[in-house]
Amino acid sequence: WAVGEGDSARRAGVRVGRTLDRGGSPARVSEPKPTVLVVDDAPENITIAAGALSSRFRVRAATTGAHALTICRSADPPLLVLLDVVMPGMDGLEVCRQLKADPSTSSIPVIFVTGQSAEAEVDQCLALGAAEFIFLGDWLPTMDLRPLLSFPWW
Repeated sequence: WAVGEGDSARRAGVRVGRTLDRGGSPARVSEPKPTVLVVDDAPENITIAAGALSSRFRVRAATTGAHALTICRSADPPLLVLLDVVMPGMDGLEVCRQLKADPSTSSIPVIFVTGQSAEAEVDQCLALGAAEFIFLGDWLPTMDLRPLLSFPWW
């Protein structure tokens, strides 16, 4: 049990305060991993990203823009969205546009991860409110997490 838990923390399933084991001694409580939503129409890209991220993050996945919006608007939204630009149906630009237009999701940072390298596309993504733009060709070989960990929400 936890001493000093607030109602909002209990509803969110987060333990706060001092946790005691059965003998009354302080117990270790692991902090929940932050959730990252990986959105890509290519399942192999999701698998690669999830493999690299799962040691530090809880990874959720969506293969369509509509599914990504549903997850972001859920009771358990991600802390960060890694979003492919080019997808069939609703592309990443439209997903980002809708996320930023909705007050319930506008604060979720979006990092575009794409194989495209057109400067105009980068400018368009950033103009829509993206926090960062990562070129897949540069990122996949190393899966360098520094761009994800350098933001103030960590």
